[in-house]
Amino acid sequence: MIVCKFGGTSVQDAQAIQRLIGIIGGRVSERPLVVVSALAGVTDALLGLVRQAEMGGSGFRDRLGELVARHDVVAQHLPGASDAMAAIRADAEILAGE
Repeated sequence: MIVCKFGGTSVQDAQAIQRLIGIIGGRVSERPLVVVSALAGVTDALLGLVRQAEMGGSGFRDRLGELVARHDVVAQHLPGASDAMAAIRADAEILAGE
């Protein structure tokens, strides 16, 4: 077994994630355990959402929508990502109180 951890700019967009798929694909015989952090900048965006929610500002839903849209753009270029996007959208609706 081999542990492969990716984060930051190595998961910044669909092209970077495609490279990771290639790397992992070449190591399947080693039974990789893959750990992937948030897309580049998403952790800071999530922290910003928390601050926005605490302040009760009206921009929360817009910022949440922008974050979901960013993930959707990346997911459109990745195989099998539609299930993940359905879960992300459902979670965002709950957060937005819809």
